[in-house]
Formats: sequence, structure tokens, C-alpha cells
Amino acid sequence: MSDRPDLAERAFRESRKRDTAFVLPMLGLLLIVSPIVNIFAGITTVWGIPASVFYVFVVWLTLIGLTWRLSRRLLAED
Repeated sequence: MSDRPDLAERAFRESRKRDTAFVLPMLGLLLIVSPIVNIFAGITTVWGIPASVFYVFVVWLTLIGLTWRLSRRLLAED
């Protein structure tokens, strides 16, 4: 028997990856909008940086990493 998944399995995996590529920007928008709206609400700091600014940059860097990883997986299948 072959180690390669059948056509339906490959199509399902590709569909899931493309769906993830569609949802990732929306998730990023949802995660970033709330702190930007509340950026002037309070002054809590993390290592001397306002917590909301720190949060936005951590989410931003995480989204960049996830997008890079997802793009590599999508390109590997083509």
C-alpha cells in the first residue's frame, strides 16, 4: 500500500490550509482592534512599554510568524 494520502485526503488538507489563510487576517484584526481602541484607557507598563502597545506588537509578530509558516506549508504542496 502507498504511503501517500488519497486524492480526497489531499484535497481536504489543502482546503483546510486555504481556509486558515482566509481566517488568519480576520483573527489578527479581531485581536488588534480591541487594544487600539483602549490604548488611552490606562497606563500599565511591561518593561517600561505601555501594556497595550506591547500586546499589539506581540500579536503582530505572532501573526507574521504564523503567516510565514502557513505560506511555507501552502507552497510545499504546490
